[in-house]
Amino acid sequence: MQLRTLLSAATAVLLGAPGVSPAVDDQEARVSFEYFADSDHVHVYSTGGNYGIDFDPETSLSMTWNHELVVVPGIAAPAGSAEALDAISGASRPIGATSDPYSDFTKTRDQLDATAAWRWFSAGYYVSNETDYFAQQIHGGVRRSLRDDNTILQGTASYGWDAIEPSEDEDTNTAADHKKSLHAAIVVTQVVTPVTLIQGGAEVTRVEGLQHNPYRTVYVAGGYEAELHPDTRLRQDVYLKVNQSLPNRASAKLDYKFYSDDWGISSHTLGGKLNQYVGSDVVVRYRYRYYLQTAADFWREEYTEPGGVDGYRTVDYRMGDFSAHLFGAKLSWDLSENSLTSRWFRGTSFELQYERYFNSNNFSANIFETGLAFAF
Repeated sequence: MQLRTLLSAATAVLLGAPGVSPAVDDQEARVSFEYFADSDHVHVYSTGGNYGIDFDPETSLSMTWNHELVVVPGIAAPAGSAEALDAISGASRPIGATSDPYSDFTKTRDQLDATAAWRWFSAGYYVSNETDYFAQQIHGGVRRSLRDDNTILQGTASYGWDAIEPSEDEDTNTAADHKKSLHAAIVVTQVVTPVTLIQGGAEVTRVEGLQHNPYRTVYVAGGYEAELHPDTRLRQDVYLKVNQSLPNRASAKLDYKFYSDDWGISSHTLGGKLNQYVGSDVVVRYRYRYYLQTAADFWREEYTEPGGVDGYRTVDYRMGDFSAHLFGAKLSWDLSENSLTSRWFRGTSFELQYERYFNSNNFSANIFETGLAFAF
């Protein structure tokens, strides 16, 4: 019984699976606000939430929505120069003859993801809309329990199709295009002891279509040309996660991932989290992640031949070799557990998070997140 209880809680966190043996008509709603800022003064404001309902012990429905506002300050810099690189958000900087070089560029994005689950199966639909990009995806999965619920096997698959209609830009003038992606994954979760859980998985994704920034130019052999990446990409990765319960109401999570693709990029990601209860209603989480990546075959610091490398060229630093660090802390306060607030905040929790990101390309970002969760 102790093993089953541990697996039920851990599976819900690791796999995002519906709760095991939920109460009939159990519902939960959550709203959150996130703020992102980087060293180039790009700001991203994100407001979102989710809602979940269990109709019976084997049937559930969940929905997640998000509204995002990106603000990119205008700069006076040559197109394709180092100063014109995208921020981690992927938003383009407003430069060139079609915009005021000192005005801010703003962009909004709305997304919705709905998933229904019944017994072993789940299926869902995702949609995202912004001015120049419309994305859709269908996804599904199957999940089975073995060995008295101490082993979980899960397989998932998804298919996405995106319509891309770049805004008018005199530097690149990219025509309307598309992107399609097919993804599959298999995950195994194993209870080793009552306090130790291990999970391993493998993923493969094939992408076809426009995969570069349609507004970015590259300095090639004395002149500027539109950025161009290959229109097909095969990506794969394997990962391992270990969850360990510790004394004094603490727990640790360690994870490692190896990634590679047919563009020549490979990467290693190593991370850890430490969770600690402070009293009965506050949890503090500390996090660190290290990332190391090699460059794509066609990435160069400087292109000296016309056309780039085999016709491809990029100034996206995420295509080059670099290393990155991320660390931070998160506080979660269950207001319903506090005797002074439980009467007014039954089923409510508060979260506050700060993370710092920086990499070897002199890019850095401060990430703030706060939110309230309501259960009813």
